[in-house]
Amino acid sequence: MFEISNRDHGEFLVEELNLEAQLAAGRSLLRRHREADDELNRDISEIAEAAKKASGEYGMHLENLWVDQVHSTVFQGAAHSMSALGMLAPLTESLFVAMFAAIDREKLFASADIKGPRASLSATQLWDPHWVALVNRRTGKISADRELVPGIGQLAEVTGLAAHLPAGWEQRIEAFFRYRNKMFHHGFEWPVDERKAFSTAIKKWPNGWFLKSESNREPSIFYLSDEFIRDCLTMIEAVIEGTWAYLVARLHKKD
Repeated sequence: MFEISNRDHGEFLVEELNLEAQLAAGRSLLRRHREADDELNRDISEIAEAAKKASGEYGMHLENLWVDQVHSTVFQGAAHSMSALGMLAPLTESLFVAMFAAIDREKLFASADIKGPRASLSATQLWDPHWVALVNRRTGKISADRELVPGIGQLAEVTGLAAHLPAGWEQRIEAFFRYRNKMFHHGFEWPVDERKAFSTAIKKWPNGWFLKSESNREPSIFYLSDEFIRDCLTMIEAVIEGTWAYLVARLHKKD
C-alpha cells in the first residue's frame, strides 16, 4: 500500500514553496563559488611563478598584477558570502513563515493553547514569527517587538516545535541573520565600530563559522566560511524534516 511520507504531507501544507529546488540551488551555488575560488588561486600561483622567472619592467608588471589578484580575493570572498546570504536567509525566513501560517490555517495548534507573554499579541502578530513578545522586567508590561530570530524561537517553544528541530539551529540562524543585516546595510566594508562589535560578537559562536581579513591588525572584512554555509544547508534540511514530522503529528492528533 502506498504510504505518504512526512515530507509529502509537509510539502502539501506549505505548497507555495519548492524547498527541494531551493536547497539544490544553494548547493549548486556553493559548488560554483568553490570552483571560482580555485580558478583565482591557480591564476595567482601561475603569476607568482612567472614573476620569479621574469626581470625588468615585465617582472615589475607581474608583481603588480600578483598584488592586484591577491587583493581581489578579499572582495571575491565577500561577494560569495553576500551571495550565500541571499540564498540562506530568505529560504530560512520563508520556511518558518509558511510553516507557522500552515499551523494556524489548518488549526493544528489552537491559538487559545498558546501560553506566556506571546498570548498577549494581537491576532495578526500571534502566528507571525517576525514578532516576539517581550516582558518589561521593571513594570511587567508586555510589548511586541519586530525581530525575526527571537520570534521564531518563541513560537517554536510555545508550540512544541522546538523539540523536533536539530540541536544548535537557533544559534546558527542568529549568526547568519546578524551577519546578513550587517552586509545588507553596510556592504563589504563596514564602519570601524561595526567591525569591532561583530568581531566581539563572533566569539560566542564556534570557531570556523566566520573568517576575516585584517588591516593594521584590525578586522577589515568578514566572510562566511564554506564549512559554515554547508553546515547551515544541512541544518535547514534537518529543520525541514523536523518540521514535517511535527506537522504530521499535529495533523494526526487533530484527526
